[in-house]
This record gives sequence, structure tokens and C-alpha cells, in this order.
Amino acid sequence: MKKFVSTMLLASMLSVSAFGMAVSAAESGTAYGKVPATDEKITVDGKKDDIYDKGLSVKIDVPVSGASTGTTGDAKILWNGDNTIYVYVEVKDKEVIKYDGTPNAWETDSVELFLDYSNKVARTRDQYRIDIRNQATYYDTKTYTNDECKAFGFENWAVSDTADGYAVEFELKAYNESIKPNMNIGFHLMINDMVEGNTRYMYDSDACSNNPDKFGYITLSADKVANPAPEAPAASASTADMGAVISLAALAVSAGAIVALKKRK
Repeated sequence: MKKFVSTMLLASMLSVSAFGMAVSAAESGTAYGKVPATDEKITVDGKKDDIYDKGLSVKIDVPVSGASTGTTGDAKILWNGDNTIYVYVEVKDKEVIKYDGTPNAWETDSVELFLDYSNKVARTRDQYRIDIRNQATYYDTKTYTNDECKAFGFENWAVSDTADGYAVEFELKAYNESIKPNMNIGFHLMINDMVEGNTRYMYDSDACSNNPDKFGYITLSADKVANPAPEAPAASASTADMGAVISLAALAVSAGAIVALKKRK
């Protein structure tokens, strides 16, 4: 009887464990690491603020089809400790191509960011994109463009040219559920790399094939980072000399006062 009860208890525990894994399926994927918080003001202009160097780094270099043009990406991630995530991505791309005529938002050089705030694969994940034309798109069951995206937490976006490609910057607000320190969030990045002939290559931050139940995850940290405080300006030679003169003058006055007192005696 005891053996039967033990067996049933073990089976129950395994069942609970399996259920737990199903609820937080993304946690079986890549653990990207901790995203530090910052109180620093971040200007979303497609150019890297210094504070990003203290953020979590994520590489985007896994070819989806196995073929590669050598394009890669390097992302930096921060959050404001409250409700907003910032992601800056530098893309190294030998040939940046704009296809203005295509009806498909993904058929131009661009970076896509996927979030599953619940990390439970319980609903359609949020899919955000910035392309080389500085056009923002959001997709759930249909595509939303530019200011329409703000209803889904796409607060701000920007793109800029770099010496070896381009950079994009996301400002994403948790718009329908709270985020907090020590929370895991399903996370994925993808680069669309167009080449001549309207051919698209894709690169992922991990081999999840954009499947939410295989997403990796980031962990929001309570630890804060900040830029170094500016150093106080060094005193100029003239200022230092003036200080010395004032000190000598004060000594001379004091010496004169002592001599006067001695004479009075």
C-alpha cells in the first residue's frame, strides 16, 4: 500500500511539474540574462546613448535558413524599472536595401522584436518592427503602421545609418499588463536582410523559428545602472595662483596684527 501511495505521489508531482513547464514554456528556451533598470533619460533617435553600454547584450546571428550573407546584429536592452523597455540594435549589413514598392512590411531591411509579457504563451505575442525607412509596424492578427502602433505600447522608434549598416531603437511600454523586477518575459529578435532580386534572408537571436513556446526570455532586474557622475573641473593655474596670493595676504595681515600688539605692550 505504501509503495502504491508513493508511486501515485510521484506521478502527481511529475504531472504538476509538466503542467508548470507548459504554463511557462518559454522558460525552457534561451535565458538571455538580466536587464538592468536605469533612471537615466534615454533619447530615442536611433543613436546609442552611453547608458546602453551597461545594458544586457544579445547577439542576432542565427541564420534561419542556414544560408547567410554575413549580416549580424548586436542588441542592448534596458528598462526604466517601471513599465518601459528600451532596445537598441546595431545591424552590420554590407548592402542596405529599401523596397518602397512592396506591400509587405517585412520585405525591406528591418529588425523585428517579439515579446510575450506573460511568458506563458497564453495569447498572441507582441510583434514590433522598425525598417530602414523608419516605418514602425505592429502585428497581431493584422498589421498596424506608425502611430497606429502606439495603441500596442510602441511608444517611440527611430533608425539611423551607421558606417557598416544601420541601427534601430525601440521604446516599448507594457500596455495591458504590469511588469516588475524579477519577472521573466518571453523575448526574441530577428533581422530581415533583403538582397537584390527581392530575396530575403533572416537571422534570429536564437533558433526558435519565431515560435512563442520556444522563445527565450529576459529577466527584469531591480539593479540600477547609471552613467558616471561628471568630474568637477580642475582649478586653473590662475585660480590656484589667486588662492595662494589671498592666503599670503591673510598671513601678512595676521603677522602685522601680532607686531602691533607687541608694540602696545
